[in-house]
Amino acid sequence: MDVKPLVNGLLARNREVMESTMADVEDTHAHWVPPGKALPLGSLYVHVLTAEDFSCTHCANHTSEISTLKGLQGLKGYPF
Repeated sequence: MDVKPLVNGLLARNREVMESTMADVEDTHAHWVPPGKALPLGSLYVHVLTAEDFSCTHCANHTSEISTLKGLQGLKGYPF
């Protein structure tokens, strides 16, 4: 089973939901700090994009290392 299309589809859908949610947010709303421990919308948006980028880059760059750790040396693709 090739997981790559599934992961790509999930990431695309998540990005679509995030972009449609943030489309009508004005700067004042994006930087407004809510009471309590909640993050401003702008900070949360940057956090989600950074986490997505880090996860994808890390997975793409370390698949051979992960395969070696799982005992799947020589196999191609993602080891999950």
